[in-house]
Order: sequence, then structure tokens, then C-alpha cells
Amino acid sequence: MLIDSPSMMYGTFHRCRHAKPDCGELLELLNNILEAVSQQGRLLVEVSDQHIPDKWIKAVQDDTRRAIAHMEDMKLRDHDALSTQNQSLLALMQTGARELCRLWTTDEKAAVQSLGYAFHVIPQLLRTPEKFSRESYMWCFRIISAYWDKLSIGMQEAFCAVVGLELGAAQTLINTEGFSIKSTIGSSDPRK
Repeated sequence: MLIDSPSMMYGTFHRCRHAKPDCGELLELLNNILEAVSQQGRLLVEVSDQHIPDKWIKAVQDDTRRAIAHMEDMKLRDHDALSTQNQSLLALMQTGARELCRLWTTDEKAAVQSLGYAFHVIPQLLRTPEKFSRESYMWCFRIISAYWDKLSIGMQEAFCAVVGLELGAAQTLINTEGFSIKSTIGSSDPRK
């Protein structure tokens, strides 16, 4: 079965943004898909039907068809290749998917929601990494920085690499009053 990994990433991160009950299951599947991306060196990956639960096969196939049609419409060259430009973004996604699994398992829902928010914009950029802006992505960094102490050192380093900061400089920014932004996703009171 052919799978469009950016579509799978986007859907999973979107579910994480809202802490949907199936996040754990989807994150396990996403980690397997990202392993296939690394092994095959492509964003469109071939996986065994056994890797995809029956309840998601149609959604995965439909997402893949839509992604291929979009790539053809946009006439994207090398839309499927892993380039040196998108390697750092893919590394962030791989580290992030593992981190989301860990946080989901330890019931850190607010951190999962913030990471889901920070990651949901990246899958589209895997095909057009030249559109990634470190400065623009700092907004997402500010959102996840509210949960910085919940993140593993590997996740912290991956974020720093993508936004071009050393760990010490990141910590200084995070400690600056007003820098971190607490997400209100899923909160009943938007002031929280």
C-alpha cells in the first residue's frame, strides 16, 4: 500500500492538537511510517497492509490520492524525495512523533496538544522546505516552550536545531517574561 507520509503526519498531529482518544494508536502507526520514510528515502512510502489498521485504510488511501493529485496540479518537482533541505524538518518530525508517544503515555495532554500544534504545519513544508522560515516558526517554539520542562533533552535539541538556537539561548528566551505562550486548545476557559 502506498502512503503519503506528510498526510499521515498532518492528520496525526491535528488529532494530537485536540488530544483525541485515538492519538496513542495513531502515533504508533506514524512512528512505523516514519521508519519506512527513513529506510526508503521518500515521502510516498510503500508499506504492508498489515501495518495499517482496517479502520484507517480508506482514509490513508484517500489522503494519498489527494496528495498525489495536489503534487501533480502544482507540478512539484522532486515532490517525493528526501532532500538535504527537508532532512532537518523530517528529523524534527521523527523525534517529535516519539516524544508525543512518550508524553501521551505519561498523560501530559497539554504538552501533547502544544506539540501537535507546533508540528501540524511542518508536513506540508516537507515538500517545499524552502518556504520554511525560522523566524515564523518561533511562534510555535513560543507555544511549546510553555511545556519545555516536560520535553526530553532530545526534543529540546531538535527544536533548537530547527529554529537555530543553542540550548542555553533557548532557555534564556523561555525564562524571559512573556515569551512562552500557553495554548488554550482544549481548555474550557480561554484565559488559561
